[in-house]
Amino acid sequence: MCTPRPSLRSQVGDTRSPLTGSGTSRGRAYPAREQELISWSVQRFAELGINLAGFRPPGGGLNPPSLQILQDHGITYSSPAGKVAAIHDDHVFLPFRWEWIDAFCYFPPLGSIRERRGFPAHLLEPHTLEEIVGSCVEEIVTTGGWASLLFHPFLHDRPDRLAAMDRILARIASDPRVWVASCKEVAAWIRDHCGDFPSDASSDAA
Repeated sequence: MCTPRPSLRSQVGDTRSPLTGSGTSRGRAYPAREQELISWSVQRFAELGINLAGFRPPGGGLNPPSLQILQDHGITYSSPAGKVAAIHDDHVFLPFRWEWIDAFCYFPPLGSIRERRGFPAHLLEPHTLEEIVGSCVEEIVTTGGWASLLFHPFLHDRPDRLAAMDRILARIASDPRVWVASCKEVAAWIRDHCGDFPSDASSDAA
């Protein structure tokens, strides 16, 4: 979700897709096996006719060799934990904020992250997620920034959580002030306006 352009757009079923991972080592992808795991993932998706374009690292953090590994496999953007969109060596960083994803409210292991941001460690109710995302929308409209909203299907196994997600998506889709787009679209837009973005993306890994 971004505000540089006024038109409202969405894209589904793109054959250039993002890769997300699970499993962490101190908040980062398995550093010793990163090359192996990314190569394996890219190959397996290619066998399904899916060319990977993006990467969201498990735990939110990139390792020092990550950028070169991603570039070697044709992955042109990544979405680590952080706040500011950036571009370095033609690789776009589209960070996500912990408090702007559903796991922040619903995922038990993120209790310490909730506490560091002034929330209780216990799980939060759906209305809190709605309030947080509402504040997120107002912030990016005010600052002209970017937000990555992420919903994990397995966390929406209760009717109230599912209803809250429906309301959140409907609210964002109907807001004429924001541009709703895939990460690939936003990354392409940033490349076309690279002079407006920093080259360093600050990390906020778990």
